[in-house]
Amino acid sequence: MEALVELVFDGDRGLGLSMARYAIPGGFNASLSPAIARSQRPLQAFKEGPLAPYNWSADAGQRRVMLAAKQLGVRHFEAISYSPPWWMTPNLLAEQRGAFVQYLVDVVRQYATDPAWNVTFAHINPFNEALEGWWRSGRDREGCSVSVSDVDVVVALLDEALQASGVATRIAVADSWVAYTQRSMLSEYEAFRPETWAKVDHICVHGYQSKHFPESWQIGLQYSGMREAAAALGKEVWQSEWGPIDVFGTDMQLAMYMARTVTEHINILGVAAWYYWMAVEGPNRVWGLIRWKGECKDGEGADGMDLMISKQYHVMKHFTRAVPPGARIVKMSQKCEHGVVAAYSPEHRRVAMVVTNQSFKDFLLTLRLLDFIPVDPAVPVLVHVHRTSVKEDYELIDQMNIAVPGNGTTNATDITINSVPISLTTVTLYGVVLSNVTYY
Repeated sequence: MEALVELVFDGDRGLGLSMARYAIPGGFNASLSPAIARSQRPLQAFKEGPLAPYNWSADAGQRRVMLAAKQLGVRHFEAISYSPPWWMTPNLLAEQRGAFVQYLVDVVRQYATDPAWNVTFAHINPFNEALEGWWRSGRDREGCSVSVSDVDVVVALLDEALQASGVATRIAVADSWVAYTQRSMLSEYEAFRPETWAKVDHICVHGYQSKHFPESWQIGLQYSGMREAAAALGKEVWQSEWGPIDVFGTDMQLAMYMARTVTEHINILGVAAWYYWMAVEGPNRVWGLIRWKGECKDGEGADGMDLMISKQYHVMKHFTRAVPPGARIVKMSQKCEHGVVAAYSPEHRRVAMVVTNQSFKDFLLTLRLLDFIPVDPAVPVLVHVHRTSVKEDYELIDQMNIAVPGNGTTNATDITINSVPISLTTVTLYGVVLSNVTYY
């Protein structure tokens, strides 16, 4: 297991993902939810029934992964509930709202105060895809459907309980399925009392939209509308769940679809955070960034398993390397916003551009050196170029030292990088700051 966690969270040997999401388990009753009991997705709740004591040894597997990520330097953790505990259902009974909130807060507080865990969740979302209507009994995983008024009441109760607990955890909503659904639901969320909105830190949205709106102008219209609606409420947008749902093709085709999606989420939807739904998956699947080829048996570690690293994994590496926490996103023109992400990291004093070329032609990227100011005028600027293509996996294909204005020259020429067909190319300039640019 440790080897898999390293591939996902380690900043040097893996992707270096900086955030992790934890599902607070609602558990299940095998006689009431036989499909969940038979599935590979059951999570053990911390209470077995309404009168049972808490069992803090439950859900050991999910916790083990989270604590391993923490050991590798992850410091930002989020919590979400996919369903209330089974005895509070169907869905969430009105008379169980208070008990549900108390269960969530008890779990959050236990993680924060147990010295062996010491995990403070930055945010908690009490519901997932709650308004879509498809989470109902008989499905093979936890789910819950509630009304906007239910969410309003629970958010208010949850905020009060969190404050009383002394845990520094904020509230997020609403994990709707796609951005355009979320935007339409924001009008429904007008039923929220103003004081309830004040208790919400940011809006979570799932990013399964590109498949439904293949044309760039459609994506732009939907994403910019969601962004503007959230901004009017004074809230950030976080993309909290994405994967290649109902998308088929070669490994490289899936990777290019992912690259376009991430680019549009950053530039047009304006997300402040981006989560991938399923980093690790079994064989013969397309969601996992990492897929194991053999059979995974109960109690068997994955360290010695035969792993397949997908092209999507390398696409993710382009973005995690180019856009570290705290990076500022450079505003793109409409011509480039679907294919280029440019980020400046003040902490690292570097600029990185991720170029997605979905065409069958070369794409030339020209860098205006007048836009870059060297941190040390006596030192040439180091440039690295990495590429993922059918034949390459985030490979360093070029490196150079260049003189830019301020390096003792006023006539430095621009440089041009070639992005080959069906590829992802990252150009990184080290030891520079940006000038004459606008940020989102």
